[in-house]
Amino acid sequence: MKIDINEKEAEKIYRMVREDTYPPTNPVMLSAAQLFFAKKGEPKKSACIAQWLVQVEGGDIPYETWEKLCME
Repeated sequence: MKIDINEKEAEKIYRMVREDTYPPTNPVMLSAAQLFFAKKGEPKKSACIAQWLVQVEGGDIPYETWEKLCME
């Protein structure tokens, strides 16, 4: 399943993950936003979304890692 995502949608997802305001849990949408930023050459935003995707899929990301990827 391929989802096309525009910049406005990708930025909204990034902001929600970064601010921890009910970020989406749909792995397809998260992956689309992550890919959008990777293609755009914004690895920090892509990594921030990626760490949330890992958590959605049952992984454990320490707070310090989230802070480095999403807040600095």
